[in-house]
This record gives sequence, structure tokens and C-alpha cells, in this order.
Amino acid sequence: MLHQSYNPLLVLMSVIVASLAGFAALDLSARVGAASGAARVRWIAASALAMGFGIWSMHFVAMLALRIGVPVAYDVPLVALSVLISISASAITFAGAASARASVRTLGLASLGMGPAIAGMHYTGMAAMRMPARIDYDLSLVALSVAIAIAASFAALLLARHFRRTVRHDLALKVCAGIIMGAAVYGMHYTGMTAARFHPAPTGETHATDVIATDGLAWAIAAGAFVVISLSLVAGLADRRLLDARARTDAILEAALDCIITMDDQGHVLEFNPAAERTFGYTRAQAVGREMADLIIPERFRSAHRNGIRHYRETGEGPVLGKRIEIQAIKADGNEIEVELAITRISVGGPPVFTGFMRDITQRKRMDEEAREYAEELQALTEAAEAARVDAENANRAKSEFLAAMSHELRTPLNAIAGYVELMEIGLHGPITDEQRGDLARVKQNQRLLLSLINDVLNFAKLEAGRLEVKQVPVPVFELLDSMESLISPQLQAKNLTYECCSVDDNLFALGDRERIQQIMLNLLGNAIKFTARGGRVVVGANARDSAVDLWVRDTGKGIPPDKLDTIFEPFVQVDRSRTSGKGADEGIGLGLAISRDLARAMSGDLRVKSAEGEGSTFTLTLRRSPA
Repeated sequence: MLHQSYNPLLVLMSVIVASLAGFAALDLSARVGAASGAARVRWIAASALAMGFGIWSMHFVAMLALRIGVPVAYDVPLVALSVLISISASAITFAGAASARASVRTLGLASLGMGPAIAGMHYTGMAAMRMPARIDYDLSLVALSVAIAIAASFAALLLARHFRRTVRHDLALKVCAGIIMGAAVYGMHYTGMTAARFHPAPTGETHATDVIATDGLAWAIAAGAFVVISLSLVAGLADRRLLDARARTDAILEAALDCIITMDDQGHVLEFNPAAERTFGYTRAQAVGREMADLIIPERFRSAHRNGIRHYRETGEGPVLGKRIEIQAIKADGNEIEVELAITRISVGGPPVFTGFMRDITQRKRMDEEAREYAEELQALTEAAEAARVDAENANRAKSEFLAAMSHELRTPLNAIAGYVELMEIGLHGPITDEQRGDLARVKQNQRLLLSLINDVLNFAKLEAGRLEVKQVPVPVFELLDSMESLISPQLQAKNLTYECCSVDDNLFALGDRERIQQIMLNLLGNAIKFTARGGRVVVGANARDSAVDLWVRDTGKGIPPDKLDTIFEPFVQVDRSRTSGKGADEGIGLGLAISRDLARAMSGDLRVKSAEGEGSTFTLTLRRSPA
């Protein structure tokens, strides 16, 4: 028996080739499962070539690494047959078990076909050896090598299915899987080589003449295997990138909110995304291949659309390219909608392709129209309101001017009446009786009341017209309050009321118009006297704060009803006359408090009230404080 040895470098080369072939087979198997039709056939062929030629190359390089001490050549037809067996077995296996849903049973049956085929390739290659020696085999090791081939095939198919199911491929895991597959292949080969026994041939044995020499053959085969496997990997990488690009494009089309419709230079639809399906009511299958003009363009515009495409083919110019326009489109149900359209041209070396980006703006246009109508209505209302405001101001001004004029005209005869009464009282026209003197007193009282009412109306008219001038000067508070008693003393005595002025700091000053402050305080004191029962009490005083002064009037009258507190300062609002104290009390017309508060606010102050029925009232005039 001849001694067997191996070239370590070629053994290493065979291991590398087997591992690369396993890696390539796993990588390409994913392409087979993802493809369909003619593309599937192409990827099965590429995968079978890479796997089959890789396995055969590993086998043949390993055989060329064998050293048995005699010259060895190879029979060309048998070598070619071994290559064909390897590639065919790989093709059949990939075709039968390429689906990611293939069951373990299916993979097991496929491995029962692929394993013996690989073993057949190996032993066919062994039979192709031409040498002055003969071979016999250890059948138990031969059976083991076939079992290893079947197991290796089953492992390869399981790994391939795993990678077809995995969306994101882990490169390190795939490399490890490729090494495992390679180990199974060369493990089977070297088991088969161990089963072989080489014996010297009898002298004079003849050999076939159609042989190939082995000098440099191992390196040539290894180089060829590297080229085939590399090309397969490059093709797989390119295809994966194309698929990734297509997947990204599909994802963009799927997620886009706007309609994206692509057509060729003849006007036929190439792409119709989900947003377009929802908008126009056609499915992608119904739209692709149809002419755009017949699909979504209203009949009255179709001729212009076709002429525009024809004009572009002839001149390369399109009036709407790269612009955003608003047009009408028609849906599958025949209803027209308003769309915003932008068309771009895509040129990739062949005929141009046009992509239209559309957005249904029917609702927006309707809302714009409604907004325009609302704006017009609002403008009309604004103009009407402005006209009404001007009219109201004019009417108010006319009213104020009328009241001022009438007040002025009324004061003249009233003053004349007062003058004539005084002349009669002093006896200018002769002596008068006591009865006549009493009548004249009542005339004077009513003349003063009427004059007071007219003055209120005049002040109110001036305030409304904005013509009342107020000064802003320091006013000594103590001096102002101290002067009040002499002005209201007759009224106090008439009702037997107690009057008290609380002590006030001599250096306390309020900022305002003294005449107007006095007018307010007299009005407040007059009301206190009017609404306080005989024998009651009226108190005035002032309190200083950081930047303000409070002047107040408190009485022990019947108080103000709760329903009147919120409106007591409104013009022409009066407390019920039945609440006044004393017969013949002067009655106003409800302008005193309104004028007083307006005067207070004209001096940057305010007027407030605190009251409870049966407990009296406190009116507080707040003014800014002035330094002493």
C-alpha cells in the first residue's frame, strides 16, 4: 500500500475555499427566497454555481494536496461530470428548499438528496484519478463520509432558512455559520480520503490518454473558486442594496400623506401610492399601466394633457414642470376635487419619467372660501359697529351739548326768580305778611332744589362730553373737612342730627381739585343727612395710607338695600323715596353719586360704599396722597 501525505498549504487553501463557499451560499440563499419568477431562476443558478463550484473546488484542491509517491493525472470527462454533479445537486436543493417557510421535514428530504450527490461528486472525482496505482475503500468510512455529507447538507439548509427569515443579518453569525458549513464539507472530504487505500498497479497497466496534468492546477482551481465566489458575493451585495433602496422607496411611498403618481413619457402610470389609492378610489393594480389622462384628469382637460406630453417629447420643455399649481382632478366615482400638483422629471439614462405629487385641497379651498365670507361679514359688521359707534358718539355729544345748553338757559330764569324773591322779602315793592314770607321761603327752597338739579345735569353733561376740567393740586384735608360743618349746619339743625369730625393730621394733603372734592363731600353729607332719621348721627374723617388718602362719611341711617349696592353709582339710580327721613326732604334725580364717582376718577381716585340695611352707610373717597 502506498504511503499518503498532504501538502499543508493546499489543505489550508481547501479549508478557506470551503468556508467561503459556505458563506456565499448562506448569503445568496436569502436572495432565492426573496425573488420570484425569472429573478428566482437567476438567483438559484447563481447560488448553485457558488455553492456547487465552491464545494467541488474545495474537493479538488484537497485531492491535489494528496501525495502518494506516484504521478497522478485526471480524466477530463469524469472531472467535468463531478463539477456538474456538484452544481446540479446545489441547484436542486436551493430550488426545493429555498422558502423561508420550508419545514424541517422538507429540509431533511432535501439533504437526503444533496448529501449523496456531494458524496457522488467526491467519489466521481476520485475515480477520475489516473495513476500507476489502484484504489480500494473501507466501506464503513465511505458510509460515514456519506452520512457526514447528509448531515452537512441538512445543517446548511437549516442555516440558510434561518438567514432567509432574519431581516437584519448579523455578519459575525453568518461568518461563523459559513465556517461550520465549510467544516462539514471538508470533514466529509477528508473522511472519504481516509477511506481510500492506494496500492501500486501491476507493471504495464495502461491509463486513459484524455487527462490533465496537476502542475499548478490546485492554484488555478482555487483562484477560479475565489473569482466565482467573489462575483456571487458582489452580486448578492448589489442586489441587497437594490432591495434596500427599493424597500426605502416603498416605505416612503407607503407613508407619504400626499399622492405620489409616476408616469412614463407616454403618459402611462408606473406607480400609484396608497395615498393616491385613498384619494382617487383606484387600487394600484387598477391604476398601473393605464393612461393618466383616462384615470384622474377630467375629460375637458385630457386633450391639453396629451398635447403637453407630446410637446415635451418634441421639445424637452414642459410649462408646468417644477411648479406648484392648483387644478381639478376626477375620482373613480366621477366626483371632481381640487388638487395641488407639483410635477418633477426623473431621468436615469432611459426615457424620462415624471412624478406627480398631489394633495387634495378641496376641504382647504372650501374652508378658505368660508373664511373669506366670514371675513367679509366681519368687515361689514365692523364697519356697521364703527358707524354705530360714530352715530352713538355724535348722539351722545349732541345730547351733552343739548343738556349743557338747556341747563344754562334754565339757570338764567331761576336766578332771576331768586332775585325777585329777595327783592320782595326786603320789601322793595311794599311790606309783606308772614303768610307771604312763608310762601316766598318755599319758592326759594324749590328754586335752590331746581338749581341744584340743573347743576347736576350740567356737570353730568360735561363729564360725559369730557369737557370738565379738574386741577391736581395739594389740598389740606383737615381744613377741607373743618369747613363742612358751617355749610350743612342748617340741615343738621333741621333734623336735630349730631355731627362729628374726627381729628385729622394738619399735615395730611390730598392731590386733586379742592372745589370738586368739596362738591363730592357735600353730596355725601347731604345724602347722609337725607337718609338719617331725626336725632341720628353723621361722622366725617380721613385716614392716611402710604400713597393714598381716604376721606369718609358715616351715618346711622337705614342703610342701602343689597340689590342697590351694585348700581348705586349708576346714573339716575335712586334709593326708594320711602326710605328718606323727614317730610319735604329734597329729592334728587339720581345723578349725585354718579357725578361724584366720575369726579373722583377724574382725579385718579375712586368712590366706594359699605352698607348694611338698618346699620347705616359709609362712603369712602380715595385720592392720591400729596407730600406736605
